[in-house]
Amino acid sequence: MSRKPKPVHTVKSEDEKSNNDDEIRTVDLNSDDKINAMTARKFPIQLFATINVAKMPVLFQLNSRALCIVISVKTLKNWVGQIELKVTTKMLPIHNRTMVQPLELCQLDLCNTKTDKVYQAEFTVLKQDCTPLLGSKTIQEMDLIRVCFENILSLDRSSEGKLVTKESLIAKFPDVLNDTGKLDGLYNLEIEVDATPVVHPPPKVPMAIKPQLKEELE
Repeated sequence: MSRKPKPVHTVKSEDEKSNNDDEIRTVDLNSDDKINAMTARKFPIQLFATINVAKMPVLFQLNSRALCIVISVKTLKNWVGQIELKVTTKMLPIHNRTMVQPLELCQLDLCNTKTDKVYQAEFTVLKQDCTPLLGSKTIQEMDLIRVCFENILSLDRSSEGKLVTKESLIAKFPDVLNDTGKLDGLYNLEIEVDATPVVHPPPKVPMAIKPQLKEELE
């Protein structure tokens, strides 16, 4: 009975390498490029500020997503006392996409004791108990949060809040949108004499618009 021969491993020298070996490409990094790493410094997720309302300190949450100043009727009575309110019919959207009917509106003075500056603002008073909020416009006007526009690559502040429509685009780009585009001269299409006609299947219509298509065709 013969024994199975043991495998022998060999090592090729540099000049014995096959020409079929995969080429390894290298990339040289430019030493001038700088990558700014995130620092280990912790930033607060929620920002709060104590602002005097009618000379009484109230702890507000600074919310850049809020569109108005929100305060509950309970907080208003506890910290400010009796105040003149006016009824409103507008609805207030909240974070879970539901609408809340505000109780009333009121005008109050906001005082930042750190800078001694006083601002008059309109408060939206809610019946539900909630954390007092200062909205985006207010916290920017009070210089509590600052947007560094110079660090933003592209921001058209002139069109901020404006609805883009067909008419506005035509008015903005009249040289390219006022008429059908045409090229100078005539274009001659040549077809091979022995070409075989081909019928392509019609494109598939999405299920969502099939009823509209059927109605239009009928």
